[in-house]
Amino acid sequence: MFKNSLIFLSLFTFSISASAQEISCGKNYSSLVVSEKTGQILYEKRSDKVSYPASLVKMMTLYLTFEAIEKKRLKLDQVLTVTERGEEIARVNNGNTLRLKRGDKITVREAISGVVVKSFNEAAVTLAEAVAGSEWAFVREMNKKALELGMVNSSFSNASGLHDQGQYTNSYDLARLAIALKRNFPQYYHFFAMKSFSYRGQKYVSHNHVLLEYKGAEGMKTGFTNASGFNLVSAAQRNNERIISIVLGCSTAKSRDKLTKQLLDMCFQKLDSNDDKNLPKLDLKGYAYCEVLTKKDEKEEVSEEKVDPKKEVKDEKVESKEAEVANNEEEVVEEELVEQQPITIEKEEEHQSRALATLKPKFKAKKATKKMVLKKGKSPAKKADKKTVKSSKAKTDKKSKKTSAKGVKKSKTKKSSN
Repeated sequence: MFKNSLIFLSLFTFSISASAQEISCGKNYSSLVVSEKTGQILYEKRSDKVSYPASLVKMMTLYLTFEAIEKKRLKLDQVLTVTERGEEIARVNNGNTLRLKRGDKITVREAISGVVVKSFNEAAVTLAEAVAGSEWAFVREMNKKALELGMVNSSFSNASGLHDQGQYTNSYDLARLAIALKRNFPQYYHFFAMKSFSYRGQKYVSHNHVLLEYKGAEGMKTGFTNASGFNLVSAAQRNNERIISIVLGCSTAKSRDKLTKQLLDMCFQKLDSNDDKNLPKLDLKGYAYCEVLTKKDEKEEVSEEKVDPKKEVKDEKVESKEAEVANNEEEVVEEELVEQQPITIEKEEEHQSRALATLKPKFKAKKATKKMVLKKGKSPAKKADKKTVKSSKAKTDKKSKKTSAKGVKKSKTKKSSN
């Protein structure tokens, strides 16, 4: 009986240590798991690491598309026409494309499905142009929305996720975006769980193996470029608890999927065992909340600057007496140099610093004073003149002494010769 209990305990501890040991998916990857309900961070590793998002960019493309539908700017059954830009993007990745050409037609619903299921780039560009008129105007909206969602560590350069050095993000920001998609557009959230869709009679099946294989998975988005590595944002639900997993920079798709499944299992176990107490929370209040805080700070500063009028009168009397004494003895010439913090205008792709600047919009001028203390009634020019006169007099005196000395020597030599 004692031996059996020891075996059971050893197996139990082994299972705990095995579940706690994370599967590595690369040399420098990052991972994060958060609760959708509370925003609690259930697990994280290098979550603040800046990474290239690849096709995870399409999550923001879909966010703005859903927003346009809600604002009646688009309809799900609306027919869109592929432009020259869409055709150009379709040729970039010949292995993963609908092969759309300029003038081809696709509905908004089909384009959304194509973006989610197979990550078709031309579908993303077509949606972007339908929302904003052009992909470049759409990029501006992407960056603006990123600030509103609190994604201050992200920058967008295109609607498809094709690699660009100015396009970056991190796990925290992607978690904010994933939670915002579910909370703000629950009526369109089911699109992410699509496992297949059909277009022009051809069926396309999802390559998101976590969605296809993991119980309770609700999908989200995959991404890959040579620069980014293999990325995946996954959502899953179990026992009325929804958690979101972000894995970035894995070396292979299999290791990425395996790690995601392990993290989901581990964090669901943590929720079931009530081990989620006192965990840090992801700030989900975003840019609007920061703006309110800055306004509060301004009010507090104004209230702090208010001074009692009686004290002001006393201070003025003391200052006037000190000024009279100073005027009797010396003149004070004061130069004020205002050094204002520079407001740099960055490129649109590199708007991270600009985002932080908008979160802290108050630029306080620093004043540095230089005082030149001079005796009363004497200017620097007069001082200089006196110095030059003295120096010139001294020089002439020396010369006259030298000449007189030489004359004496000459007279002596003449006398001796005589």
